[in-house]
Amino acid sequence: HLAFIKALNFSDNGNLFVCADNGIGYVDPHEHFTEIAVKGFNSSVDNMTIDYQGNHWFTSSRFGLLRLCKSIFTDIYHKADLDPQVVNAVGRYEGIIYCGTDVGLDLIDEKTGRKIINYITEKLHGIRIRGFLHDSHGNFWICTYGQGLYEISKDNHLKHYDTFSSLNGNNLRTAKELKDGSILVAGNN
Repeated sequence: HLAFIKALNFSDNGNLFVCADNGIGYVDPHEHFTEIAVKGFNSSVDNMTIDYQGNHWFTSSRFGLLRLCKSIFTDIYHKADLDPQVVNAVGRYEGIIYCGTDVGLDLIDEKTGRKIINYITEKLHGIRIRGFLHDSHGNFWICTYGQGLYEISKDNHLKHYDTFSSLNGNNLRTAKELKDGSILVAGNN
């Protein structure tokens, strides 16, 4: 909780902002307190103001000035309760957002925003995902760095291609569909 309160300011929507020696927070109109955790701006917060655009400005005698504003973007990883990751590739297929990371595949339902765990995420767990392709035949291709290529067919079957089955290498970065329907993959080899 906040200690050594320096300033209290009301916003137009009825929130009471609290500036304190150890951080900032607000009390909503229903008297629920929320601490605003901003790494690197958690000491000697002296005052705050709200400008004509709705930006919240906080001053700290130790850290200077902080501006908080609403974003037009939504953190879908946070909303889906997924651990933050570096995302190498993003694709959409059958109402699902595919996020390729260095440690596997994260799936998010477009309608609900919830994470999906299925046999595909389990199969690709721990595998670096580098690229996606949704082809004209309704298949979805996943390029991996180290494990080759995976194809999800329209009937939701997973097929794996690697150096043992025809590829020139297993370190793939991207895929492209050619005019004749062939799939071109590119990687280190």
